[in-house]
Amino acid sequence: MPSEPRPWVARLASGAVIAAAAVAVRALAAGLIAWKPPFPPHYFNDAALFDTAGWQAAQAMLGAGPWPEFDVSRRGFQTFIGLVYLAFGRHPIVVQLLFCLLGGLAAWLLVRIGRELSDENGAAAAGWLFALWPSAVFYGGQLMKDPAVIPCLWLGLAGLVCRGRTWLRAGAAGAVLATLVRPSAGAPLLALFALRGLLTLPRRWAVALILGVALAVPGGYHAREGWLPTEFQDASRFPLELSRWRYFRFAGEVKNGGRIPESRLFEGRWMRSWKDLAVFAPEAAFHAALMPLPGLYPMEGKRGRQAAAAENVGWLVFAVLAAFGLWRSRGRLDRRWAVLGVFAAATLAGSALFDLDLGAMARHKLQYLPLLFLAAPLAFRTARGDYFGRMNSVFPSHATLPPCRSPKTSSSVATSGSPSLSS
Repeated sequence: MPSEPRPWVARLASGAVIAAAAVAVRALAAGLIAWKPPFPPHYFNDAALFDTAGWQAAQAMLGAGPWPEFDVSRRGFQTFIGLVYLAFGRHPIVVQLLFCLLGGLAAWLLVRIGRELSDENGAAAAGWLFALWPSAVFYGGQLMKDPAVIPCLWLGLAGLVCRGRTWLRAGAAGAVLATLVRPSAGAPLLALFALRGLLTLPRRWAVALILGVALAVPGGYHAREGWLPTEFQDASRFPLELSRWRYFRFAGEVKNGGRIPESRLFEGRWMRSWKDLAVFAPEAAFHAALMPLPGLYPMEGKRGRQAAAAENVGWLVFAVLAAFGLWRSRGRLDRRWAVLGVFAAATLAGSALFDLDLGAMARHKLQYLPLLFLAAPLAFRTARGDYFGRMNSVFPSHATLPPCRSPKTSSSVATSGSPSLSS
């Protein structure tokens, strides 16, 4: 029988302690970066743009000027910054400290999801990794969308994974907030919530009715020429329209930012068919998730690229561990792991297709890659269900994952059930 954990060790596994550490580290990093920036000014171009737009939004709310000319996807975020500036004045550090608090919330949510799907050990490890991960700390206190949208997204995931109506309602609110901050990020969550609703409806005819309406609506819009963008009227044209969108979006960002990003990707790449898109997507996804890597991308003595390359080696290691752990645990995993997989795949696909440079990809990968921290510990789980045979005597374990399959226990494991997505 495992011994009782030491009090100080048990506290280290607490979600509140992990969240507090995440807040403290991010606040310290934000202060140090503001005092002595470690990177050139262009690394903070987006933060400067949001600062200006937030102040313009605050002035517009007072009737002292026009609203900033940003696209729809940025209006929710700039309005939030404007409200903070109305309350506290134009002090970006106030918004940054709020984002540090949200970073603590994100770490706590990751721990909570881990406890639901695995056990206390894996959840605590995932929480500490995210709390101290370099890029998560760096971006967690910056005036950008990412520290605001990540906790909203993970609250939505918690609503889909954790049991209880309270979590479901909170998760739905998180999905809506994420969509207001970054519409492209919230879309996969909204789709997952809709799918869960369809799977849990008690009447099959209601499912058929909803699916029928969903399929009929685009056809109705298509019948009225001009109501739907051209690229959606003819599916065969989508790859070409996507290429055009990337081209004009890149040209617009260069014009507005006044600087051509050095890490831009696939600038002259055009896709004229779905075959071209099928060839492009895996290459773009690899760049979105794992580039730059040493030897595969020019460093040229740039500190930011070198730091990103070193961190991406870490991401690659965790990806391998997560893949091995999930494969090793096949047939025993809770079905709710599929929610994380679908979300990560959809978010990665969006980044691969719509992000134009490695800078944006480096920020956006923090929405989905930290989920690897939850799956990687499965690679070290022993046949008894603990880690290396000892860790369960350190952290109190409330594992929901059955022990690893072994010749003596395979029959019992095969008959054990796992909670469904609709439970």
